[in-house]
Amino acid sequence: MGRPIKKKFFGNLNNEQFGNVGTGSGIGGEGLATITNPTQRGSFIANSTATTVPSLVIPAPALPTGVQATAQVVWEVESVTVTNGLAGNNYQTGTNATLTGLGGGVVINLATVGSGQGEVQTVNFATTTSNRGSFTTIPVVSETYQIVGEGVGNGDGNQQALVKYRVQQINVLTSGRGYASTQDVTFNNTSVVGTGPGNPGETYSAVTQNALNVTAFIPTKNGGASALLSDIVKQEASQRYLVKNTDGIGQCKLTATDTPTAGQMNLIATDTNGSTYWVTKLTARRCILTQRTMSTAYLFATNGSAGWTIASPSLGVVSIASI
Repeated sequence: MGRPIKKKFFGNLNNEQFGNVGTGSGIGGEGLATITNPTQRGSFIANSTATTVPSLVIPAPALPTGVQATAQVVWEVESVTVTNGLAGNNYQTGTNATLTGLGGGVVINLATVGSGQGEVQTVNFATTTSNRGSFTTIPVVSETYQIVGEGVGNGDGNQQALVKYRVQQINVLTSGRGYASTQDVTFNNTSVVGTGPGNPGETYSAVTQNALNVTAFIPTKNGGASALLSDIVKQEASQRYLVKNTDGIGQCKLTATDTPTAGQMNLIATDTNGSTYWVTKLTARRCILTQRTMSTAYLFATNGSAGWTIASPSLGVVSIASI
């Protein structure tokens, strides 16, 4: 059959070669590397009447036997609002204070204080010693937090305040595998008091080697029911492969059609003109093509031979679709 193609192009094997764990445990496509632009998103209250904290939703991988990525949201205080009618006294303008129930990690600045009883009117995070805190679990307390002044004359600790939270950052815990394209990471539970984080549109990026983009119809005797996105397990000949998808695992042969039937699979290649071909035979360096769709012109005849890559096409070399 000529020299076989390299195993790095088979998703179920390439993860071992590219730093992931487990022989034969992989799948083509990308893993979650980073979540971009998550900072300072959202504004919501969490207290005894609004106890549902928005949770992060990462899409499931598209490819068969893919592994779900996981991530952790780190929250911080977005704003602190003094509650009217629940004022303390003897606070001092311009000093710092902490909030009960937040472990002392949040430090606010008392921006304005009333001239009568010395009650807090507004607070901010304007000073260099201010701190919005950092929480992987948001403490849910009663309706309000108490403001505790620092030092003599900085309040009686009875001033009440409402706290809103927002995203500080999102850390990827496990990258997963089997993602075929960049997608949005979203939040659910956005009906809590406040605006909620909503959909910040965070995206993920590739961390593993791409694998060949195979559509295969597993033989019906092996559980096949339709043509599905699949992964190559083993090359058995230049036209025949052992493949797997969510229907099962079975032997399929390359064919020149967009609608494989039982026991068939396809691979699509593109030339520098943008014309496409079905790949009907594949070895380590060469492929045999059948014309599929023409752009300005075909650069290869049906049954013609070309070099191949999963990167951009070049003179005499087609790009085979990958995920």
